[in-house]
Amino acid sequence: MQHTVKKPRRRERIINPKVVDRRSQVWEGLLAAAGRLMADSGIAAVSVEQILLAAGVSRGTFYGFCSGKSDLVAAIIEPVLVEGTATLARLESEPPPRIVPAIVDLYADLWRRHRNALLMIPGVDADAFLRLREAHKGYTDAMHRALERAAAAGTLRNGSASHSFRVLSRTAVPLLRVYQDHPDGKRLYRESMVSLLAGSPCDFPVYPGDGGQQSIRADHTGDSTMTVFRVLVADKVKARLYELPSRRGSLKPLRSFVNPDGRKHERALGTGRPGRVTSGTGGRRHAYQAKHGLKEHSEEVFVRRVATALAKDASASDGAPILLIAAPQLLGAYRKHLPANVRDLVVMEIRLDLGKETDIELSKRVRAALMDLPFSVTTAFGSPRRSGK
Repeated sequence: MQHTVKKPRRRERIINPKVVDRRSQVWEGLLAAAGRLMADSGIAAVSVEQILLAAGVSRGTFYGFCSGKSDLVAAIIEPVLVEGTATLARLESEPPPRIVPAIVDLYADLWRRHRNALLMIPGVDADAFLRLREAHKGYTDAMHRALERAAAAGTLRNGSASHSFRVLSRTAVPLLRVYQDHPDGKRLYRESMVSLLAGSPCDFPVYPGDGGQQSIRADHTGDSTMTVFRVLVADKVKARLYELPSRRGSLKPLRSFVNPDGRKHERALGTGRPGRVTSGTGGRRHAYQAKHGLKEHSEEVFVRRVATALAKDASASDGAPILLIAAPQLLGAYRKHLPANVRDLVVMEIRLDLGKETDIELSKRVRAALMDLPFSVTTAFGSPRRSGK
């Protein structure tokens, strides 16, 4: 005898509009809080606990939306790539002379609506990139198609789509950051970028120099005789500050810093136990503050000391552009402790621990990195021969 087994009836999912709206608000708040933290301190330097505290949500709520920090990073950055791809696709019907100005305007629009995401992109790790791979490929393919059309029409200054894309990716966001507080920043950014990508090779900007107007000239490598850099190479034990007279020059040591506790084990520094108090009920003793590692504290004190010295040097050098070289977590710590006006002077970060490299090897690495840094970025900052931004 054959029996028919009835499957249990599935109840239709009830969706309360108020609950959906509330979840949407929580998610947007979580994205906004995480974006602010990671844009300011770097992705690697921000923990899930810090995000929970800033967003005011519980751990269970957080993991109800995403499986980890990488999902959150991808959710913040993906709209930039998707919207950028859509805008670039619409340029296929535009005449070639309109392509460069439209791409420059695209970056300005993304900066206005997704500033934190753009600042986070350089710090994306491998896990987050896996989630962004498809969107990233769509964006880069669309950008290459647009720039190749412009190159074929002869409207690119360097005649190369790939080189123009590199210039865009390394220049647009730093320049937007420079001009973000300028009353005429939008126009200055647009004119600078259009001139850089499509202008005449002789159209270098003019700045007030010593005693009058003076042109900033560059040779075919993009080197500037007026740009003197500061280079900070740091790890948890020591930090070295150098002067680089030009992109082709060699590093000149200015000052070194040593963390005397950097190589010591946690136990050698003490227990670091928190203070304790006696409660009014039952006479029980308990900690009144969280345990704080003494090694972690000594590293933070060391970073603050170096950051303070770098800020003083920036003032004395009239705002020389700065290169920071350190491991990702240390870079986040320096961003946190550097004053805002000094953070704006940072034109490049190298996320490597090069503390054990010799001065000769460091000079080679820095020169190679600066050759890829567009000329317009460094000339947007102050230098020892002129004041102001």
